[in-house]
Amino acid sequence: MNNLDQPTKTPWIFLLASIASLCGISWLKYGLTGNIRVDHNPFPAAWSYPIFVLFVGSLALFAYNYWKIIWKTESKKTNYKKEAYGIIILASCMLPFLSNDVIIYLGHGYLSNHGVDVFANTDILKNSAWAPYIEDWKDGPFVYGPINLIPAKLANLVGGESIWFTLITYKILMLLVGFGIVELLHKIVRDPKDLLIAVLAPAFWLHNVGHLHNDLIACLLALTSVFFILKNQLLPSAVFIGIALSCKVSVIIYVPFIFSLYFFTSEEKMVQRFGKMFLSLLLLAITVIGCYAIFYDGGASITVPFNYLSNQQPSKSFAEILGEMLNVIFSGINQANIESELSMETIPTTDPKIYWWGISKTIFNMIGILLFIVTGLIFAIKTKMKFNKELTIEFFIKISFIFFFIYLHIFQAWYLVLLIPLIMISQNNRLKKYFMVLCCYSGIHTIIITIARPSALYYILPLLVMINAGLFVWQFRKNYLTVEYKPENNG
Repeated sequence: MNNLDQPTKTPWIFLLASIASLCGISWLKYGLTGNIRVDHNPFPAAWSYPIFVLFVGSLALFAYNYWKIIWKTESKKTNYKKEAYGIIILASCMLPFLSNDVIIYLGHGYLSNHGVDVFANTDILKNSAWAPYIEDWKDGPFVYGPINLIPAKLANLVGGESIWFTLITYKILMLLVGFGIVELLHKIVRDPKDLLIAVLAPAFWLHNVGHLHNDLIACLLALTSVFFILKNQLLPSAVFIGIALSCKVSVIIYVPFIFSLYFFTSEEKMVQRFGKMFLSLLLLAITVIGCYAIFYDGGASITVPFNYLSNQQPSKSFAEILGEMLNVIFSGINQANIESELSMETIPTTDPKIYWWGISKTIFNMIGILLFIVTGLIFAIKTKMKFNKELTIEFFIKISFIFFFIYLHIFQAWYLVLLIPLIMISQNNRLKKYFMVLCCYSGIHTIIITIARPSALYYILPLLVMINAGLFVWQFRKNYLTVEYKPENNG
């Protein structure tokens, strides 16, 4: 990074130091606990407060310099690929310490290589070489799309019975996925700094590159789909979004996006447009079916994962968090209740939380529908229904934030990586700023869950929830009650 402008060198030094610090925390946990297990393997109690302060301090230092590099520092650079590659390589030195998902992937990959149908069978991870490193979700089938199983199988094929060799192989595979994302982003972003907004987002380097979440694979495929639709090539765009759907259902928001963008920007005759859209939709469906057919071995391959998920504690959407907080309020605001309610543990069907989840989901479903309607009406009124490329992009980014905030996993920051393809092709800087803040903030709670109980730090969790909700309300008022891009901007 010797070619950086002099004013930018100091922020870069602090930013890289903060990433290195978080990598150091991951290896420190391995040294203190003696193994790579994440869940039910907390930092020793004596280290709880120092680790919390170091983690939050490193993330705060990173966020400050991230903001400074993007918005406060002028630079004449036109290519940040070298910096992007450096960030990915540095983040790849991290061991998982906030989430055990990658260990579950690799456990299922191991079993699949030994002839087990990991989709249709439950309670099988105990037979895997990875069993000693898994506690949460150990009884489940492979609940991710079939495409996500392939790299886990490849890593186990190369690594064999060696845990470390397999993990390193998987890291290399995800490193290549990260490089692919950088290359595609470099081709489609207009402002060179947009590449940095994406790669420096903790949702990207900390939670996906560092912790090896398979959302990164879906991000690459969705980004490839966006790359083609920007060239007005709907057919290959539909194929790649179909493959992405076979990784993560969360990318479903891109299905209406690619079709809408094609419809509003294509110069073909209306009959040709509808014909190509119908053909592309058919091709998308065939692609999804073909991907699921790779490991299909009867209806149980589809039904068992969905049935399992329906009976488990969901991930942290705001609807679920509200249900947990209501249960804390009505069962007693104390440390034990907060630790129990706001942790990732199996929930008995008799738990009052189930009742409050039902109520909060109903409330948030109504709020979500209302937000969708309000956003749609504002766009219809402000634009007089004259959509173009930029307006379509801005509309779907805003819809996506509502979708993630209300229905998905706003507190599991790694899911936010799926917003990168949309946000990086937009001219809306205010939404980019909110994305940066959200990515830096949403993962703070994960370090608390890795701390030994009992701990007064768990009292912070409800406050983190309220701040995150406040951020969304604040940016909704700033970003959603207007349309930033004006059709006349293009002349």
